[in-house]
This record gives sequence, C-alpha cells and structure tokens, in this order.
Amino acid sequence: MGGRGGTGGSEPATVTIEELASASGRPAGEVLAAVAAAVAAGLLDATGPVLACRVPEARAQVLQRLAPSAAPTGGVPHPAWGAGRVADWLRWTAGQVRSDAPGAAVELLQAALGMAPDDEREALAALLADALRRAGRLEEAEALCRQTIAAGGTGADRWRLHQVLVRVLQARGRMRDALDEAHRATAAVPAGRRPWFAAAAAHAEMVLGRWADADADAAAVLDAVGAGGDLAAEVTALRVRCHVAQHDGAPVRAGGLADALVDAARRLPPDDADAQALLVAGALLGDLDRHADGLALIGEGRRLALGLGRDFDVRSACAYAALVQAATGAWEAALSDLAAATDPAGALGWTVDLMLLAAELHAVRGEMAAGARLLRDAEQAVTAGAPVTNPARLDWVRAELAKSAGDRAAAAGHLARAWEASMSSGAARERRRIGPALVRIGLLLPAEVAATGIDQSAVAADLEQRAAANPGVDGLAGAAGWAAGALARDGALLLGALERLRASGRRHEAARCAADAAYVLAADDPATATSLADEALRALDALGAAGERSRVRAALRGVGLEPARAGRPPGAAGWAGLTPAEQRVAVLVADGLSNPEVGARLYIATRTVSTHVSHALRKLGLRSRTELAVYVATHRLAPPSV
Repeated sequence: MGGRGGTGGSEPATVTIEELASASGRPAGEVLAAVAAAVAAGLLDATGPVLACRVPEARAQVLQRLAPSAAPTGGVPHPAWGAGRVADWLRWTAGQVRSDAPGAAVELLQAALGMAPDDEREALAALLADALRRAGRLEEAEALCRQTIAAGGTGADRWRLHQVLVRVLQARGRMRDALDEAHRATAAVPAGRRPWFAAAAAHAEMVLGRWADADADAAAVLDAVGAGGDLAAEVTALRVRCHVAQHDGAPVRAGGLADALVDAARRLPPDDADAQALLVAGALLGDLDRHADGLALIGEGRRLALGLGRDFDVRSACAYAALVQAATGAWEAALSDLAAATDPAGALGWTVDLMLLAAELHAVRGEMAAGARLLRDAEQAVTAGAPVTNPARLDWVRAELAKSAGDRAAAAGHLARAWEASMSSGAARERRRIGPALVRIGLLLPAEVAATGIDQSAVAADLEQRAAANPGVDGLAGAAGWAAGALARDGALLLGALERLRASGRRHEAARCAADAAYVLAADDPATATSLADEALRALDALGAAGERSRVRAALRGVGLEPARAGRPPGAAGWAGLTPAEQRVAVLVADGLSNPEVGARLYIATRTVSTHVSHALRKLGLRSRTELAVYVATHRLAPPSV
C-alpha cells in the first residue's frame, strides 16, 4: 500500500474505493474523503479511485483490518484527524501486516515517520528499521539505526534500535561488529533489556570461534533470565550452548539442551519466531543418530522460515538438512540442499564449511574434478579471510581426494594433520570420523601412518572416552570400536562396532567398517569375511561410491578374498532406484505441478526440485517431464508416505 518501496518488479495488486467501503462498513464518499486526505498528506499513492498495493500479501490483511470492529481507532482515518492520529493508524496497520508482508510494513511506517511528532520519531524509526530488516533491506536498516542512535535521543524504545542493529550485523555476517555493538548496547540499555544483548554477544563469540567464552556467557544469561524471563534471550543462549556442546563432541549433553531449546522456541511470539533454533536442534538430533527426527525438526524450521520470508534461515535449513543427509549416505539429497544453501554474499558465516562438505561428497562419489574445484575454492576463500568453523575439515577433504586418487600415503598425512587440527581447535565432533579413518589406513600402510608421528593408541583412546561420555549413541560407540578393532586387528571388536554402526544409520561408515572386518578376518574365517566383503561392496555401490568400491575390492583380493561382483542392489532399477525425495517430486511433476509449485508443496528450494527431476529422468531413462508423467501414470505409482 502506498509509495516508495515495492518488491522487485512484481505486478502491483490494486484495491478500489468500493472494496475499502465494503471492508470498512462506511459509505464510499466517507472512505474516499479519508483516502483523499491521506494522498494529499503523501501517505498513499493513488491513480483516480484505484490504490496501488505493491506487496500483494498485504492487500488481504489491510482489507481485513479496515473493518471498524477490528481497528482500535474505529476504522480508516477520518479526514478531520491530525497528522499524529493518521501516523498512529499507519503504525497500527503496519503491525498487522509486518509478519506476512514486511515490504508493506516498510511503506506504511515510512509514511508514518514522515508525519510523526518529534517525540515519537525514535520509536517509529526502530519499528521501520526492523521492518527493513525483515524485508531483507539490511543496508538501509543499518543506516537508519546508526543515524537515529547518533542523534542522541533518550526514548524508552531506544534499546530496540540497538537490538535491530545487532540483528542486522549478524544477518550480514559481520560478527565482530555485532559483538562490539552488543557490548556497547549492554552498557547503554535498561537492566531488564541486557540479557538479550549478552546472549547476542555470546552468539557472536561462538561464530568467531571463542567457544569457551561463548558457553560461559550463554550460561550466565540463562542464570540471569531464570524462569519466565526474557524468552528471546533464553532461546539465543540455549542455541549457543547447543552449538558449543556439538562442537565439543558431546551429543548427549547437546540433546538435553536441544529439548529445552525447542520448547522455548515454540513459546516465542510470532514476531520473534526463531527458525534457527529448530534447525540447530534438528542437527543435534542427527548427531544422536535420530536422523528422521532431526530432518523433521529441520523441516519444521524450514517451513517457518519460508512463511516468514527469511531467505537467510531458508538457506540455513538447507545446510542443516545436508549435514544430516550426508551422515546417512543420502548424498544426492545432501548435494541438492548444499546447492540451495549456497550464499554468494557469505552471510551464513560458514560458507567454506559447506563448500568442503560438498567437496567431500564429490570425492567419495569419485567425482574428482568437482571435488578438487570446490576444495580449491574453499582454500582461496580461507586465504582471503573467510571463516571456517572447523579447520580440520580442510585436511579431511584433502585426505578423501587423495584416497580417491589412490594415494593412500598422502591421505595418511592429511588425516594426521586433520587429527592434530581437531585436537588444537577443540573440535571434538569431527574426531568420530577422522579417528577411525586414520587408524584403518594403518591396516594397509602401518609404516606411513607411523611416520606421521600420530599415536594411534591415543586416537583410539580418545574415541573410547567420547563414546563412554555419551552412552547410548550408536554412531560414537561404533566409531570407537571400529578404531580399536582396526588398531588391534581384532575381528570380534570390528564385528561389534559394525553392529553399532548399522544401528546408527551411518551407511558409509558401516560399509567401511565391514570392509575392514573382512580384511582382518580373511585368513581365520574366510566365510564370514566373504559375507562381510559382499555387504561392504553392495553398500558402497548403493551409495554411489564407485571408486571406493573398486579400491576396497582390490584390497580384499590382496588377502585372498574374491567377493561376488557387486552391482545395483536387487530392486534398485527403475522406480525403486529413485530416492524417496525423487519419488515425491516425480509424482507431483506428473500431476502437472511446476517446479516452484512442487517446492512450495514439499517446502524445498526450486533448485532442489530441478535437481531431483533431472536425477529422476536420468535414472528412468526418460527425456522430458511429459514422459515422466506417462511413466508414473502407466505404473500407477505413488510417492512414499514419509
């Protein structure tokens, strides 16, 4: 409604005087007089009797709220009202639409700010800055906050300007600036508002890698707010403590915090809705091997972010989903979500980590060129100053690429450096993967691993300590048993670890452990070894790790095993060869939905839909969406229920 904002070229919706009259229950002449007064004051844009609503989503909201029974002022502004009352009406109306249509709220508040008395301008500026933030106009929001703060007012809502400024700086990925601003604000705002800024400072410390400081400061916030305190501060502090626990490799502790985080997040009022809280909790459930529950929670966060129009949170949802999918071997889905999470501006703050995860997945799939390119891009970004949450991942990816190239000696060196980096940075979470990978190379190249100077016994002991501190987590217990079994060349230990890894749903790790167990048992129990080798090769084939399957097969032949030739698993041809996500997309495409419509139905990015369609066509040997529709109809296919 009105003016100077707009939403990037979409056709404006319109509303007529007659519609306004009908919605407000007032005579058309009275409504026309009120609109004419607003136009004369520069509040609304109109051409004859038609008003332009440049944010379509706002149109229904404004019409609904024009009814006399809904408006505290009794309806639309009366022509005799002064500028102050018209500004109040505009501010109230903006409050009704800001969650659904932040662009409309911006226009209404800009108009109100132009008419408001001096003593109300600071409060309106805070509301306008927040609306600009919600609309994604971050530079304008920052400029307005800084300009208004510099003016030196003393209004009761001044703390809101500081809060919006911190949030804008966070959204722009400027965490050092956000930390400095949070500290300045903590000293300037009323005592009752300080917990939120202390929590925001803890969040910035965490992103900057100051994990211990972040955890201590977040814990202090939780002690300060207590029960029934600042709920937004509580959610932020809990989110920080969850991240720290995850970084420390303490999923059980993180899981308890995640339960409290979800509960607090769901109690937030709509205007303070925090999709990130649900995303973080979902990722933590993945670390507890509760992958389906984690993806469901991430899906809830993604739907919330989409409903609020928050692109930053939507991209984050894709990134968190990719982390869980990668752990379970759903690599195509993970790569699709990583593509959707890509943020050219780098505002996520962990763009390098996402590039490294994609590089790793390409490496294990044997797609060397793509993996090497992404690793090179990540290295260049780090050299240019981009942050990386876990530096150990750089050498972990280098090791995967070296293994894919057949250079196990180089891989051993990279894995040793990755282990050392994880120890020096305190990033214990990654050790559950680095440790077993480092020890298992010793099965084939003991001298090369010894030359790295890494004490493999200490590696195995660290993993055992992590598993003991987090009872009931199959993935951790499996990783510890796998390392211990590979180090001792103990088939019984490896078989026990394999059972835990199977139960964890971590298919790639289970396949590698099965291969190691086959290698160790080849001489003493060839029948069991052959069965395990077949299991490993079938699993690697199903995962799409063709290069690794060939290397494993060659290593097993070296100890006298000749596994059955691995091919596509039974039933994996045709429709059964599609992933559940690809099946869901294919059925909706066959129903005639466009990619954007499919994305809206499934709460996934349009680019992810396009990737699933391409994969489905390739796997089914089809050339077009029309052929896909015929295929689905002919076979009377339905999507999976979950």
